[in-house]
Amino acid sequence: MSAESINHIRVDLEKAVDKKSTESEILDMLKLLPNSGITKDILKRTKIGLVLTKVKKAFPNSKIFDTADSLVNLYKTEVKDEVIKKIEASSSSKSASASKVATTGQPNFGADHGTKYGAIKTYSELASPPTRNKHGEFCFDDYPDFRPNLSPKEVLQLGSFGGTYFRPIYSSITGKSYKSEVYKELPQDWLEGLNIPSQVSSSTYRNSINKYNAKCGQGLDEWETSGWITGIDPYGWFQWYCRFFQGRRSNDDDRQLKRGLACMGPKGRWRSNLMGKICDSAHKPRRTLETELENFDISPVVRQVLQHWAYKPTLRDLQAYQKRTGR
Repeated sequence: MSAESINHIRVDLEKAVDKKSTESEILDMLKLLPNSGITKDILKRTKIGLVLTKVKKAFPNSKIFDTADSLVNLYKTEVKDEVIKKIEASSSSKSASASKVATTGQPNFGADHGTKYGAIKTYSELASPPTRNKHGEFCFDDYPDFRPNLSPKEVLQLGSFGGTYFRPIYSSITGKSYKSEVYKELPQDWLEGLNIPSQVSSSTYRNSINKYNAKCGQGLDEWETSGWITGIDPYGWFQWYCRFFQGRRSNDDDRQLKRGLACMGPKGRWRSNLMGKICDSAHKPRRTLETELENFDISPVVRQVLQHWAYKPTLRDLQAYQKRTGR
């Protein structure tokens, strides 16, 4: 079935949920959805996974819930298989010697995750720790194009994820439950001064925890449905970044780095979105790039998103964006 056909069904489903249509009407629509052939691209273009999640929430303890849940699990499996095949293809051409620094006493960086996903693996050696250049960017010897300017410690200390990132979860990717103690693998100094139950491992999202007092991000279920989660890092990108920052390398790194750059890289979607708004606001009377950089009323949600992806806007980056785009 084409993405266009699925998209039509998605629109009808959303309308049916909003109008609280009958169970039989919604079940008939769900039966139109394909039972195979779903790809990551189709999920991204149609957002059918998000709508199915919405359907599940609207009709708990019903046949509708069971049918939608079966489709979600089926699509997760299809996309997961697709991701694994791509990683197998890329890993065959990438040497496991991405890092040469031997280490002892390596932390448990996902060694117990994804054992049934043989194609996704971590390497035994740790890479050299990143250095920070004069512009505040972190530089990784083996990945020079990746230049975040916030460390994992800074992301946490600034106030992020509504305090919930390392909450207890069940991962449908690994089939395991994870308790809130997962945060204990982090270096102790990263957590100094933080209230762990409310700022790190809370099950309740609090906007007030976040630096910009803004809620952002999708739920784990949506991330899994979209095919973004793999077995070695069941919590997602920030867990990967914490481990990558400490030197762990895996054959999933290329994919995760591309995701990060697509968000916060020099031409990343959300970084460009924020830069454009700040530059536009700087053209107003008595305003400058310097004042609008610190004007947190400009896109607090996007600022929070970028912080979660280890980046905060700088005057240097704003000037480079302005020069490149002419805004």
